[in-house]
Amino acid sequence: MRRTNAITLPTLSGPASPTGSDTVNINSSSESVNWSTVRNLTLNGGVGQYAVPAGSYGNFTANGGSGFTLGTAGATTPSVYNFQQLNLNSNSEFRVLGPIIVNVASGFNANGLMGASGSSSWLTLNIYSGDFTLNGGATLHGFVTAPSGTVTVNGNSLLIGGVIADRLTVNGGGILRLQNPASPNQSPTISLTAPADGATFT
Repeated sequence: MRRTNAITLPTLSGPASPTGSDTVNINSSSESVNWSTVRNLTLNGGVGQYAVPAGSYGNFTANGGSGFTLGTAGATTPSVYNFQQLNLNSNSEFRVLGPIIVNVASGFNANGLMGASGSSSWLTLNIYSGDFTLNGGATLHGFVTAPSGTVTVNGNSLLIGGVIADRLTVNGGGILRLQNPASPNQSPTISLTAPADGATFT
């Protein structure tokens, strides 16, 4: 048996308060968003991707066939996004074009794609309070910090990057592929795969 002293988990600051006041619902891809005034945003099914500039927002929701695109292609300095709440529903996408830091006040469930394939280092996801769950079939490319909550990788979902959390659960068929944040796209990596029979890997 090997033992080591427990490390101290990082302390996160709550995300900055939203600067806008408008609540916007998008029902068609032809509708636009005034990013200087928006606070809460809902993308309804099938409206496609909306590019979100860096800033502080309230509650953002993406439904199936829609999603948010964050970051700037070719950037070397991370863009910073603050959300009070994120809701990523079935088959939505949270695309990343360049390095970003996403601060979320409360935990949430992800259903769909988060991040950029082959570029896990671009996405840093900080969850101030609560749990983060990748549901079945979802994929996240990035590094998650949830010091006061549980990170759960459910069956047939995949997290490629890293996790700092109070608790970690990988359920049957879920995969956690750990990478070095300094060189995430270089070998070696470590993969933890829970048994497909539904047993919980903790």
